[in-house]
Amino acid sequence: RAEGYPESVWRAVYEHYQPKSTNSPSPGTRAGALLALTDRLDTVCGCFSIGLIPTGSGDPLAVRRQGNGILKIILDQRMRVSLRRLMDLSLKTYMTDWDDIALELHKFFEGRLRFLLEEMGYSYDCMNAGLSAGFDDPLDAVERVRALQDMRKADDFVALASSFKRIQNILNQAGSFDGELNASMLSESAERALWENYLRILPEVQSAVRQHDYVRALRVMASMRQSVDRFFNEVLVMAEDQAMKRNRLLLLRELARLFSAVGDISEIVREG
Repeated sequence: RAEGYPESVWRAVYEHYQPKSTNSPSPGTRAGALLALTDRLDTVCGCFSIGLIPTGSGDPLAVRRQGNGILKIILDQRMRVSLRRLMDLSLKTYMTDWDDIALELHKFFEGRLRFLLEEMGYSYDCMNAGLSAGFDDPLDAVERVRALQDMRKADDFVALASSFKRIQNILNQAGSFDGELNASMLSESAERALWENYLRILPEVQSAVRQHDYVRALRVMASMRQSVDRFFNEVLVMAEDQAMKRNRLLLLRELARLFSAVGDISEIVREG
């Protein structure tokens, strides 16, 4: 400032030391945030590239704090970014083959994001559920965890989470199978109703997910509770007829994919 640089320049230089901790403010300007983010990424990736990886017993270069700062800046500035892309851009200045280092960094940033989410007050089951869908876009991951936390006490959602766990167990026990569902083979009224309900809500869930409106997506999914309950009460999935059994498994697979759009909701723990 004293040297006559434009405000955008001197303020960015001043702010690039922020945040100093998870409780202190992030840079207030976009330029300051980008400079701070770049500087911290270079430090973290540089340390990992030469084996200076923090351990349970030591972190002399405060790499964890730098990682916390990276994520805090991304979240506070509401940046839609790819962590992997940022890591690639930084690591290529140090080496030509960085896949193994990128895997280590992936685990590192997952740990840092879990730390920040815990500081924000989110429960472990919502963290597990939300992060199961990935966290390459940290802001998106936090939005998913927040939506799961907001919905976890809703009766219909809790019941749906329990049904999703049942669906996963059935699919896991069934082993491998492929193909596409044949709607004309849905002979029971309960399975036809479930399929029609699925087709009805699918576009709305997809639209909500594209808009990062995960609470709406979960509410729409939860509206399927009655048709899912009816299906399990009236339909034998593991029918003796192998073609019918396979078709019902394919129906459950479609439901599992839909219910996984926000995260692994089977991770949600029923309270009380």
